[in-house]
Amino acid sequence: MPFTRLQATTDRLIGVAIFAAIMLIFLWKASNGYTRPPLYFEDGRELFAYYFEHREPSSILRSYAGYVSLVPNVVGYVAGWFPVSWVPRTYSLCALLANSLACAMFYAKRFRPIVPSDTARATICLFLALMPLGDVAVLTLAMYLLWPLLIVLFLMLLVPFGGTGARRFGTLLALSMCICSHPLSVVAGPLLIFNYFRYDDRHERVMNLCLLAILGGYIFWCTHPKAQIDIATGLKATMVATLDRVCLEGLVGAVRRTAWYGAGWPLGNCLLGFAAIGGVACLVVAFRSRLDRASLQTLMVLGYLMFGLTLASAFSRGWDEYTLAPIVPKRYTFVQEFCWLLGLAVIVARLGPQFVERRAWRRLAVAAVLVCSTRLSFENKVLWKPDELGVLGQETRSYLREVERAQKDSKRRNPIELALQRDAWTINVRIR
Repeated sequence: MPFTRLQATTDRLIGVAIFAAIMLIFLWKASNGYTRPPLYFEDGRELFAYYFEHREPSSILRSYAGYVSLVPNVVGYVAGWFPVSWVPRTYSLCALLANSLACAMFYAKRFRPIVPSDTARATICLFLALMPLGDVAVLTLAMYLLWPLLIVLFLMLLVPFGGTGARRFGTLLALSMCICSHPLSVVAGPLLIFNYFRYDDRHERVMNLCLLAILGGYIFWCTHPKAQIDIATGLKATMVATLDRVCLEGLVGAVRRTAWYGAGWPLGNCLLGFAAIGGVACLVVAFRSRLDRASLQTLMVLGYLMFGLTLASAFSRGWDEYTLAPIVPKRYTFVQEFCWLLGLAVIVARLGPQFVERRAWRRLAVAAVLVCSTRLSFENKVLWKPDELGVLGQETRSYLREVERAQKDSKRRNPIELALQRDAWTINVRIR
């Protein structure tokens, strides 16, 4: 018994260390976005400005862009209790914690049925953090918390929930908040149905049914989905995006993929992406006898998520095959690239030790992969540290100081409006 407790404590400490290491990686990647948060895009206009004036609790359920995004709304509302100068860092801290949780979560012991080795799972977590997934907006904006929360939701659905009593209720509450933050959580519907028939345990089935009911209610009452393009265009956009923006870009990075696309080689990009995913599929089929049931089911689910999320995005946002040609926005393929790389990592973690018996060679291969991941992040640094970020951060600090001075001005009798010009994302607050 003492040894079991010691082992559990050690596992928790290692998990905390991995979480902290991933936080440091993200702080290195998007340092300007965390140290000098610019309060740009939706964070300025749709969170700060909105919740500066709307302090009623019901505003948490407000709809933006056709859906309710619960967790970002809660963050915006709660941050309104703090001094305005604290708000940008509150937003960026929440984004940092959510992204770190999404990357570090796979180390948890509940994922041992997929990858039994704790060391391998820790390496996978660091690999996912080092790869150039997302961009500075995904990593630092509170309004984009819905993307890492979507990853958390899907990871939790890969294995049984486990636990009893209060832990199950806490899990249900947390996943419900994830579901009610993103309309693309609709993709979890078939997965919840699959899990209902996948597990024999009554508690697991009840949990999946409850989440399915919550998902149905959220999609019905809190979103307004509609297809914006015809079926043929949507399917073509889905295939191009999956091969080019997910499979290829996930492996070589956005800068290199965009350069190849700009060089007049869009079909070549798709062919390379097809070769990558086709090669992985052939590898899994050829060695399926060496993979256990949990690993095969995980790979099947990750493949479904890659395609399902891209398909839902293509139809809901009206993509065509040229929409995703630029280097940004990265958020629309962020979760799919995460699933793609996680699937590759699971295959390597399960098959690698069976073919490379010498531990020294395996360690060398792991080190090489982590070095290459870091190299790719350096190559794609334009995603994390755009030149204008520092200027925007300085403008934001000056603007918030002006807002604070206006709030403290006891001699002012009439309401005033203060604006920070940001083109389509201008921040405008009214101080009474």
